[in-house]
Amino acid sequence: MNGFQNDFFLSITNVESGNLKIENELTQEEIKEIKKIKGIKHINKIYETQGIGIQNYYYPTILNIIAVDIKDLKQDQNFISFTGLKKDDLDLKDNEIIIGNVLSHNFNLFENDLLELIITDEIKTLISLENDIKSFKIKSIFKSNYAKINETLIFMNIDYFIKNKILHNSSINYQVKTKNLNPSNKLIAKIKAINPKIKTKTWNEYNKEFYKILKIERNTMLIILASIFIIIAVNAYYLQKRIIINKNKAILILLAMGLRIKKIKQIFFIHSIIICTVGGFLGLVLGISISLNINEILKIIDNLINTLINFLNQILALKIDGIKIQIVKNIITPKLFLSDLAFTFCFACFSTIYSSVKATKKIGSQKNIETING
Repeated sequence: MNGFQNDFFLSITNVESGNLKIENELTQEEIKEIKKIKGIKHINKIYETQGIGIQNYYYPTILNIIAVDIKDLKQDQNFISFTGLKKDDLDLKDNEIIIGNVLSHNFNLFENDLLELIITDEIKTLISLENDIKSFKIKSIFKSNYAKINETLIFMNIDYFIKNKILHNSSINYQVKTKNLNPSNKLIAKIKAINPKIKTKTWNEYNKEFYKILKIERNTMLIILASIFIIIAVNAYYLQKRIIINKNKAILILLAMGLRIKKIKQIFFIHSIIICTVGGFLGLVLGISISLNINEILKIIDNLINTLINFLNQILALKIDGIKIQIVKNIITPKLFLSDLAFTFCFACFSTIYSSVKATKKIGSQKNIETING
């Protein structure tokens, strides 16, 4: 895990909010003014560095360190809910740290135990590396939904680095949480209006490669969905064409009796609206239900597969006792994007209605009228 994943952690701690990063120094007055801006939820003062965990001298572990201002962090409800910690767990002294549950298991360390740590900022020379080892008391243990983060990330009080003159204000970053998942240019302009020298970056700007991957995945899913709806629309088109051909005589008789072509087309049009509305609504409800309960569904699938393995093991006397299937090891946090849902629903309705309009375009043509007269 590296600095990129540190940013990833800082972003996913606020699933229901956006994330801006300010990389230059801010005064207390500027911080107060930024907090007053409408749309700003919270500001965290952070410092990112790395260290080496020395639980076993021959097998040191590289750890990522996020130093935070405890006063700010205790007001961050998103962070508290994500890590499963309580406000009392965040009362860190200078010599105390918070570690993940996986790291706790790997090192066999628990609350109030000591973790020997070398902070890279304090390394003077490689020769005297052993003298840079310091002991930190484990205040509490966090548990996020990401095992890799729980294994390689620790939290410290930023006061430790300030008091030991390891960092200055220019080294501090600010994590600005916004109510809107995608902070608007208008909001960024308001921040810069406080001080034109303030440099802000959105989450997708300082995680460009990861954001590109997510964007490609999202666009691929939309293309797959669009392709499915196009296939459905083509099938609906030929189905209605077949109905028109099979009912050709009945339609022509109705036309000969004085029924307008427009009325017949309206029947097919209303039929397509009913299909796309009911089908689209049921699809949305089913899709949202599956998304919100994806963890429970995957657990059920895991249990069914493992039950089948045990059954085959007993019936066929197979030696597969140690095999246990687990599709997803980490908990998936679902997030609904209303714009994508609206696009999918509208595209489904449009493709179905358009296929109906195309299929009924030639009803009552001169050629068909001559056929009935013949």
